[in-house]
Amino acid sequence: MTAPACSASTTSSASVRPKAPDRRHRGKPHGTGWVGFFGFSSLALVWLWTAARAYRAIRAHDVAAHQAWMIRNYALTYGAVTLRIITPVLIVATLVLGTPTAYSSAFANAYAAVPFLAWLPNLLVAEWLIRRRGLPSYRLTRGNLGAVTAEPGTRREDSA
Repeated sequence: MTAPACSASTTSSASVRPKAPDRRHRGKPHGTGWVGFFGFSSLALVWLWTAARAYRAIRAHDVAAHQAWMIRNYALTYGAVTLRIITPVLIVATLVLGTPTAYSSAFANAYAAVPFLAWLPNLLVAEWLIRRRGLPSYRLTRGNLGAVTAEPGTRREDSA
């Protein structure tokens, strides 16, 4: 005797049924934890903001401001490359200078600092280049945070 055809089809389809999602990590950031979440989220938001400011500047025919915003945007984009350069350096520093640990814990310790170290130094160098070239930049003062130091569309005269 043979088994009914419907019995075989229900058995095979039951084994293909998708699993329920893993709920252990619900509401928790993966990988680098909250530092990574805020570091990489900040990078994404600042990148979008600098791109929008560069677009607005060029639409207003303000080439100098556009150049400054695109230098910042490029520096933020280059954060992915900086991440890949600085991570091995931090791992080696942890293994050489720190207590002897396993590679996985050295990687975890190094990667915990990377979400901000990947793009903040780039942004500082970009701001230095913008000021050096006399492009419109931001100056933080007590009375007026984020005041533009040069009028849009004009360049400061370099004294050097």
